[in-house]
Amino acid sequence: MHPTGTVSSLLHDLRRDGAPPLDVVSDAAAVSLDRLEAAIDAEVELSLVEQLRLLEAVLLHAPLHHDSARRLRNDLLASGTFAAATKTMPDRIRRQDSAPPRLRESPPPA
Repeated sequence: MHPTGTVSSLLHDLRRDGAPPLDVVSDAAAVSLDRLEAAIDAEVELSLVEQLRLLEAVLLHAPLHHDSARRLRNDLLASGTFAAATKTMPDRIRRQDSAPPRLRESPPPA
């Protein structure tokens, strides 16, 4: 069974429908057909760039899958942006987010 809501799932649907043929999408995305077949069978994971190119190709050549491709593309772009922001976040900020709260000392009574 293929995971739902993933590029692998979309590829599985494209292979099942047969329109357009996977080789058309493969050529448009500049990803080998063997690699797409392996991704469908969950034998290989496509890189973020390959997935984005593939989704753009689906948007151009497979109108029946336009909504799924657009949603997946938006999800990938959002996750890639979050991952990039997390990598560039200074260590000090990351540590501060995970540090336990500090209790303030109360001032001495007057």
